[in-house]
Amino acid sequence: MIKGLAEAESKSINLNVVCLRFDAFYVGSNDVYFPLCPPVFSHAINNLKSALTGELKIVRLDHCTSPANGGREIFFLVERVTKKNIKVRFYELDDDDHVTWEDYGRFNDLDVHHQYAIVLKTPPYKNKEISSQVKVFVELVRPSDNARSEPKEFTYIPVQNQGRPGAKRSRPNEYSSDFDTLSIGSENLPATINLSGDFDIMSLTENLDSEELRIAMSNIDSDEFNKIFARFGKEYESADIERLSLDAPGGRSILQRKLNLKIKPCQNYEYMRKVQRVYQEISEFLKTKPNLVAVKEFMRHYLQDFKDEFNAFHMAVMINDKTAINFFIRLILHTGELDLVNVLSHKLGTVLHLATIYNNLKLVKILVSTFKADLSRKDADLNTPLHLAVGDFEGYMMDALLKGKDVDKCINSENGNNYTPLHLAVEKKNLKAVQLLCKNGADVDYRHACNGFTPLRFAVENGYLEIINFILYQTNVNPKVRDFNELDPLQVALHGSTHPEIKHVVQKYISENELPFEEINIKEEPEDITPESEMLISEVKVEPFILHDNLYINVTRFTDQCLDEVSRILDASGKWQELAVLLDVEHLLRMQTFDERKSPSKQLLNYVVASNGGSIKEIRDFLENLDEVRAVQIMDKMAQDISGYNS
Repeated sequence: MIKGLAEAESKSINLNVVCLRFDAFYVGSNDVYFPLCPPVFSHAINNLKSALTGELKIVRLDHCTSPANGGREIFFLVERVTKKNIKVRFYELDDDDHVTWEDYGRFNDLDVHHQYAIVLKTPPYKNKEISSQVKVFVELVRPSDNARSEPKEFTYIPVQNQGRPGAKRSRPNEYSSDFDTLSIGSENLPATINLSGDFDIMSLTENLDSEELRIAMSNIDSDEFNKIFARFGKEYESADIERLSLDAPGGRSILQRKLNLKIKPCQNYEYMRKVQRVYQEISEFLKTKPNLVAVKEFMRHYLQDFKDEFNAFHMAVMINDKTAINFFIRLILHTGELDLVNVLSHKLGTVLHLATIYNNLKLVKILVSTFKADLSRKDADLNTPLHLAVGDFEGYMMDALLKGKDVDKCINSENGNNYTPLHLAVEKKNLKAVQLLCKNGADVDYRHACNGFTPLRFAVENGYLEIINFILYQTNVNPKVRDFNELDPLQVALHGSTHPEIKHVVQKYISENELPFEEINIKEEPEDITPESEMLISEVKVEPFILHDNLYINVTRFTDQCLDEVSRILDASGKWQELAVLLDVEHLLRMQTFDERKSPSKQLLNYVVASNGGSIKEIRDFLENLDEVRAVQIMDKMAQDISGYNS
């Protein structure tokens, strides 16, 4: 009877979870043990080598952002998981750490690859029409025991060019003013301008020189205007706006040259025509001696409420129309509408972004010093001007931007690929930019959201000796910051670097600072090959074998021989119970359905196949997850014979 009870109890035991029992005894005469108190049990201890109970861990992601409407494909590298027992949870917390939203990644069993990778599509955020980034979290969840991984930060970003489905976009008339006639009196409307194909830009620029602009603006009757000019007059006079050419010492940037390739000659001409039209219409309007309020409304119509991809100021910078740039700068400065320089284009950011891309250093200096341009504004790829400036290896552009207002609030800002400007500077091997950013307060220990890499780790990964030297000896770096795989940059440099100079520098740094060093322990997995097994394998003649995708299409049941062999293997290892859990028939274990006097594995396999509880291919994949290599080989051989791949 006791044996029967023990056998029944064993069927409900989870072999991957144990507890330690602690007993206290008093040893009496004749070595008799008397219990002093009831036994005490430890917390549950999981088998960390089992995919069913091991620690859940996100090792790396290839992306840490998604559009608010979801659907972005992301690769997760993880510790061992099972296909039918894993979920990826996205969630948001409020200031009190209460969950305000949650959803799960979209994937199926086929998207879980060999226990170590998950390919999924992100769920949509609760509000698909967000206008700014939203920080959420992502974690792994194992439904069987509700185990969870350490959460990682994830970012939802606004959907670009989002509009109402099916709505038509109005097309402005390029040959007449599209100013809203309701916003200003008819007496102040500009004359309709007809731009013919042979329109001469030189004749236009001569129509309104600096003196004429000064006279026109002097006719604006407003005390407010006088106050504005008094406020910004000194900065205006000191601003070098007479020469706004692409003359930075570094020459044109690589990014600018790439953009120039995208701007076709016909598009360049189209931009020139649009700039000419806006320039002339504003000029004609100023000649009507409008009041300051009307001038501001007129400017905002053209520079803020534009319908195209860029406004006229953006286009003037892109085609390097110095006269138009000068005109817009003077006009914005005189009216005090300085925020107009922060208007975003649809893709390439603000005027400051474009001036950085096109390497117009003088314009950048004016925008930063005189207009206090907002350095935190982001383009469609979430780049700030600081991100774009890392392409200037002379450092002039970065130096000018870092003198901007509130630069400390955006110096560690992440772009769409979760890189800070310092991350990018290291990746581009731009030592000058690294030095300037660190000098101005960039976080040298900032971890990348996808892998936990710091700037030092990126430098080690790419073998950048000069940057490694600078970060270690010229900054307040913490070299022991670990990545998602619990490795720090010093460990990686000594263990994984192929550069002897880097190893020497790191060893010297560790010795000088008396840092404790921890060797990297590479975890051996069941599939790892030992030297002894490698020698045996080299002596075996290996037959070529390709596992075809459709190998199991015609396999609907086990052959008797395969069933016997696989059952014997599972009976011996006891993993048939874990297989039952993966096949969602765990209830049969609790009901003591299987007679262990016979082969419980064979009963399980017969039941699952007969009840359509799982396909042969699914059973095969679960056995692979359970590291039953020999059983998998036997099943593959059976499938080959049935499908005719050995013929």
